[in-house]
Amino acid sequence: MCEVRPPIGGPLVGAHFIHYFRIKMMKSTCKHLVFVIVAIALSMPLSSAWAATYYVSPQGNDGAAGTQAAPWKSLQQAANKARAGDTVLVGDGVYAGFFTSHDGTEKAPILFRANGNNVVIQSRNAATEDNVNIEGTDYIVIDGFIVKSAKRGGIRVAESKGVLVQNNQVGPCQKWCIFTAFAPGIQILNNKAFDAMEQHGIYVSNSSGPNDNPVI
Repeated sequence: MCEVRPPIGGPLVGAHFIHYFRIKMMKSTCKHLVFVIVAIALSMPLSSAWAATYYVSPQGNDGAAGTQAAPWKSLQQAANKARAGDTVLVGDGVYAGFFTSHDGTEKAPILFRANGNNVVIQSRNAATEDNVNIEGTDYIVIDGFIVKSAKRGGIRVAESKGVLVQNNQVGPCQKWCIFTAFAPGIQILNNKAFDAMEQHGIYVSNSSGPNDNPVI
């Protein structure tokens, strides 16, 4: 490594010594700063370091980049692309439902958030009769949607852990508004569930163990 050395011929004195000392201190500080930056970068989860924000709009195109300037059109496209730590912001409008495809993590969930006050999911997803189906995928957040006209469930969570369903308005629905099964750590917070025709507004069903700890 480079190092400032005293001039040949004798020790540094006076102003020369102060200048030399300042340079040494600056180099030492820079080395420590680089070390701290590298340490922080290495300590961050890879998913957090590369987390993305995607956008969905009724005027979008699923062949676009999913950016604010070039949003996707469907929620399913966003669900297919989003990975741990990613955020999906959904603009006002009416959408078909979706099913999740990938896991988040405890520290880096996948967040689907309504980016407006009138983000409506009013038809089923392509895999089940529910409007939103979270199945076999962990640490998903569903936040702020209006979910209605469900042929079975409005929001269904099954075989998934650490899911958060919050700030949604769900109903009317044919069977349940919000349904869970085998969903340890499920949190259902600040939702409005109404007009479930056959069963329940919120139905927390089967458990695979004694410590599922649902929070409603």
